[in-house]
Amino acid sequence: MKFSRFLREIHAQKCQRVSFYQELREKDVKSAVAQAVLNQCTEKKSKETMNKNRIFRAVETCFLSLMYAALAASGQGTFTYDQQISAPPQGFGFHNPSTIQSQQPIGQSFTPFFASVSFIQLNLGDDNPGNSQGATVFVNLRGNSISGNSISGTVLATSSPVFMPDGFGDNGFGASFPGITNFFFASPVTVTPGTTYDFDIVVQSGDAWEADAYHYGYSGGTAFFNGTTDSGNDLWFREGIVVPEPSVAGLVSLGSGVLFYVRRAKNRK
Repeated sequence: MKFSRFLREIHAQKCQRVSFYQELREKDVKSAVAQAVLNQCTEKKSKETMNKNRIFRAVETCFLSLMYAALAASGQGTFTYDQQISAPPQGFGFHNPSTIQSQQPIGQSFTPFFASVSFIQLNLGDDNPGNSQGATVFVNLRGNSISGNSISGTVLATSSPVFMPDGFGDNGFGASFPGITNFFFASPVTVTPGTTYDFDIVVQSGDAWEADAYHYGYSGGTAFFNGTTDSGNDLWFREGIVVPEPSVAGLVSLGSGVLFYVRRAKNRK
């Protein structure tokens, strides 16, 4: 009897040990599975975070590029013409003597409709090409006052000087006209619509230079040579304002707003 009981006790202890080891194995398996699942979730989350960061960086780069492009274009704009000679330029040499230097003061009167003038456009050319000399020219915008052989109107603004190289606009009578030149004022010059103004051309330095003059029939003013009006002729000219590209300011504002939002969203993550 004692021996039988002893055998039963040994068998019970073995069963308990087996049960204990089975529980350990089950716990190890569960732990391993849980760890594998956790690793997968962590890896997935890490990949998602990396993808989101890549997207944020791509969006930032895109909008920074657009903003830089907008800033680079900020100096550009659309020319809006007010007073102008509507006919194509006719060339040089219609008025003798034809050089700007020999006809001082030389210019044109005009009557603007706009309330400001940002630029004056002229057709100019080299009177003595082939000598390796160019010329630097500027334009004065004045109040209208021509008397005798002089112009005494107050200078309202002077354009930035423009250098033109040797042979500039040297294309002969009635040919195509690459001599069209823009003279910009530092800021728009305020004028009174319906009031007559003058501009005169000055060669600051350089070679003999000439201006396109012809009987264009402009009704808002007339050319003047040596300070004397010439009602039968006009200088070929255009004047007006420069309207900034509307997309530039809008693009910069949009880009700044989106970039701020993207960075804020990224920081929250």
